[in-house]
Amino acid sequence: RLRLGPIALLGPTGRGQPKAWREYLLFGAASFAGPEAARPLPDLVLRRRESFTLSAWFRGKAAGVLLARQDTSLTGTPTSSALQVQLDAEGRLRVRGGDQVVSSAPGFTDGEWHHLALSFTRQDLRVYLDGVPRGGCSADRQAAAFAQLGSGYLAGAWRPWSGTLAEVFLTREPWDPERVAQAARERPPSTR
Repeated sequence: RLRLGPIALLGPTGRGQPKAWREYLLFGAASFAGPEAARPLPDLVLRRRESFTLSAWFRGKAAGVLLARQDTSLTGTPTSSALQVQLDAEGRLRVRGGDQVVSSAPGFTDGEWHHLALSFTRQDLRVYLDGVPRGGCSADRQAAAFAQLGSGYLAGAWRPWSGTLAEVFLTREPWDPERVAQAARERPPSTR
């Protein structure tokens, strides 16, 4: 298995990564607290023809945007957003893709570890939370020029997320429900 990282070695665009990669470790663990903590994602997350899965463990007690793709960098004001993964005030995970929203039950801002998998194909996105399929939405990546973890533009303002992400991976193929369930059954990072 090929594991590369951290993302800082590749820079904000991800240029320089090997063409034959199958699994890419973005980082082992990182805490987020404010917009300056946001981390850019590689170009793969923006390409329209790529299929991939983003897998991560997260924990936190605050609302905010965990992942977003939009048409401007963190210093601008976006006019369009292609994807937002957000925890709301009630602790619901909401994934917005195009005009569609996938929403979980409340309670995911409890400070415990939770597993998130976003499985992209060319046409759609499947959302899994703690190994359970939560639905799907559009994976339109045409409107996105920038993508990052830890902040996103929502309701007229940048909404940083405060919490911890761990074992953040990109894999070159979409995962099926069995593969996601296997990843979610692994013990959370702080219990290993």
